[in-house]
Amino acid sequence: MLYPSIVQYTEAIKLAAEAPEDYFATLTTLRAVLDDNGNPVMSSGNFAVV
Repeated sequence: MLYPSIVQYTEAIKLAAEAPEDYFATLTTLRAVLDDNGNPVMSSGNFAVV
């Protein structure tokens, strides 16, 4: 099974940041954190990016 790439995750987060009510309907306090360029703020670890 192939998992989404970091680029695909980034695009999904950007879409959710534009219309949070459409993507975070049940998680109403959840908001994407974006940098000055509109990209999600990410932190990488051993085998993951959050």
